[in-house]
Amino acid sequence: VSRKPCLPSSSYFDKAESVARRYQMQSIFLATDDPQVVAEASQRPGFRYTWIRADRGLFQSHMYIEHRMNLGVVDRKGVSDLTFLDLFLLRECAAFVGTFGSHFSKVAYELSVGQKGYFPPYASLDDPWSP
Repeated sequence: VSRKPCLPSSSYFDKAESVARRYQMQSIFLATDDPQVVAEASQRPGFRYTWIRADRGLFQSHMYIEHRMNLGVVDRKGVSDLTFLDLFLLRECAAFVGTFGSHFSKVAYELSVGQKGYFPPYASLDDPWSP
């Protein structure tokens, strides 16, 4: 089963930088599986981008990660470790930019709300947030 294509990275960068300017933030945490996006972030002026320096090659495929895990072609522990690390770091962020059509984005935002006790600023590039 193939997954739908991701939005262009420029959409995320533009929205994240807009939110950062609005709330006077200097740093942006980037949770991505795409090394090309990391390379782009390192070239963008005006903000300090940070990300987890890890081999994300196990995420690169046209198939959903769940299907590849079921087929045994990726390391379940590696996938789980990086996924939880991303979620826990996103939970700490002062604002959130993502796609609420993605369960991962919803969970990341909801963890942030739960930890903070309030709804931090957010911007979704597709669907509105809903519980």
